[in-house]
Amino acid sequence: MLTRETAGDIFERIKKLSSADEVEVLFSGGRFALTRFANNTIHQNVAEENHVVSVRSVFGGRTARAFTNKFDEESLRQVVRSAESLARVQHPDADLLPMPDSDEAASSAGEGARATPPSRHFESTAGITPELRADGVKKIVGVADRHGLTTAGVFSSGDSFEGIFNSRGLSNWHRQTSAEVSITMLAVDSSGWQKSNSPDVAKLDPLRLAEIAAQKALDSARPHPPTKQTTAPRG
Repeated sequence: MLTRETAGDIFERIKKLSSADEVEVLFSGGRFALTRFANNTIHQNVAEENHVVSVRSVFGGRTARAFTNKFDEESLRQVVRSAESLARVQHPDADLLPMPDSDEAASSAGEGARATPPSRHFESTAGITPELRADGVKKIVGVADRHGLTTAGVFSSGDSFEGIFNSRGLSNWHRQTSAEVSITMLAVDSSGWQKSNSPDVAKLDPLRLAEIAAQKALDSARPHPPTKQTTAPRG
């Protein structure tokens, strides 16, 4: 996982490669994984990790942006070159504002933004393993088996970040986690669905969610056809 310190080092490398009046670098990415189940069994477990850097160059009212997900010296040199080449051929924008410094960014965000926001990053969520997701699915399948239902759904988790650095000294970093459980319970002629998500996996209870979805399927069983209504003749 890319850290703020590593991102800061990458920004310094980009800044040395840049010849622009101003340069801004956005970082984004993270890890995402999910366990998918159907017919009361796990049939897929996937995971991915990707980090992206976006470079914006400014020359006298001209600006452009280029992206890469490679951080070696030649890739950074190329993304800086691309952003600068594109910026130089743009028409000047008389309304283009200068990049903010850290004080201006805090001021424009408002007084309330200066207080420390509640964390949306939880180590327990970041540390979710395939085995932990499989254990959650096991509880869901147990509920389905107990009620004679068929279940399908996903248990996903993620750990992501966003960061911004610019040549005027602005440096901000945000990291958050996510976890989600989505369950469908199927009966012969009915179904039930329940879903919940949270940055804190401790707030998710697969067993309880499965019971709710199962109860919906049971309560909607044997649906009655709509009652045919007749209209009395007028006159």
